[in-house]
Amino acid sequence: MAPGRHTRQSTRRALRRGAALSLLSLALAGGLGVAVFADDASTTTTTTSTTTTTTPPPEAAQAGWVVVARSPRGVLSDRTTEVVNHATFIVARFRARTTVLHWHAGSEDPPSANIKMSPDSRHSIDFASEGVTGVVGVFNGAFKADSLAGGTIANGLSLAAMKPGVATAAIDVHGKLTLGVWGKDLPNPSVNAIVFRQNLGLLVNGGVVTTPAKVGSPYLWGAPLKGVVREPRTALGVDANGNILYVASEDAVLPSELAQALVLAGAQRAMELDMNPYWPILGMATKPLTSPAMSFTYSLPGQQHSARVYINGWTRDFFVVSAEPSSWTCSLRTAGIAKFGILNPQPFTLTGTNCPTPKG
Repeated sequence: MAPGRHTRQSTRRALRRGAALSLLSLALAGGLGVAVFADDASTTTTTTSTTTTTTPPPEAAQAGWVVVARSPRGVLSDRTTEVVNHATFIVARFRARTTVLHWHAGSEDPPSANIKMSPDSRHSIDFASEGVTGVVGVFNGAFKADSLAGGTIANGLSLAAMKPGVATAAIDVHGKLTLGVWGKDLPNPSVNAIVFRQNLGLLVNGGVVTTPAKVGSPYLWGAPLKGVVREPRTALGVDANGNILYVASEDAVLPSELAQALVLAGAQRAMELDMNPYWPILGMATKPLTSPAMSFTYSLPGQQHSARVYINGWTRDFFVVSAEPSSWTCSLRTAGIAKFGILNPQPFTLTGTNCPTPKG
């Protein structure tokens, strides 16, 4: 081997060893973890003599979905349509990497819950916390407490008795959604939940329609008006990426058809929300709403109420979706539950660096 070639190879090996040792030393010195994204091939990394900064790739648009709202992080929300047995279902998707979820009690249901809750979870959007980065979506909650379809725990308080074996939506301190079965998947120490909202059984589990949803009596899935089992229905799901799926139709549909629409939309797990013509209400905003003077720009076709009811105050429980801050180094989170049985207010606060300055 020529001396010059041997020298060049030795130099390259030394550089590679030095780079590897530098990265290892940096990780050990700072106690750093490694974040891996599914699409990390697009990740850009800037290295200086003292710091390594990784900018995650923006949340990307997807074929077949209409983007509703964007931010510097990428897509916040999008929507699509699924058709099952000639019935049309609207699918609203809120991206897990760019949005956060919060729950609100209604002024009337669960009974007395509204007067027990702190402002962040009462019967209207709390723009003081949810509007700091802007509200991008709102949608209806589940059955009334007197239906005995499941319980609710929120902000440390039990608002309706929890039932074992029932589908449960858990929202954690980071505003992320987990769906599971109470007594089996939830509660779970790994889910630092501030809210548990139950309703009936799972419509979808493991990406397939559950047996009760497929072949069970439609009456298992709520009391329809005048005994007519085909009714407008809504559901909450989560896909393989942790994205929130709200699926709804004002057409007359069966629970099995709602479940099929959820699977088509990519749901890995899903539970039914409210039903019958009066209750499905969806609002999506093309620009995050930061004040009550602003309005939602897209709603469920045929819904009987404007989504402004969630701004002005509504009788039933509902969910609010807010944008994460534009900077990837800043995020929204809540305080968490220090003690169950007493009220633990859960307004969103900004944590991290490069956070926006709250107004007021």
